[in-house]
Amino acid sequence: YYICEIINFNKKIIMDFKKTNAPLSTITYDRNTAKEHISNGINKVLINLERSNIVNSIGASILIELIEELQESNGSLSFCSLVPIIEKTFKIMGLTKYCKSYPSQAIAIKEMS
Repeated sequence: YYICEIINFNKKIIMDFKKTNAPLSTITYDRNTAKEHISNGINKVLINLERSNIVNSIGASILIELIEELQESNGSLSFCSLVPIIEKTFKIMGLTKYCKSYPSQAIAIKEMS
């Protein structure tokens, strides 16, 4: 499963997943936590996938739900520190049309400000 550290940072949340033993598909709790932040006015979400090496179809559908919810509130979902295979997967799936990707969390925070 994944452990997600959620950091509330200047009207943004950062979801930092620490891989323990699974693809990005078991983030239902974290998705609900993100939804709660969105309903409280947070409209920018950054997901750090530095320690993740696979995203399966369930994880992708959860990300699509988050994108839709954020778009409804004029928000955005961004990613940082993607490994090449996940970056390629997101491009093939078309997620990169709706989300920005940054090389590191520090750069993402700076550019999202």
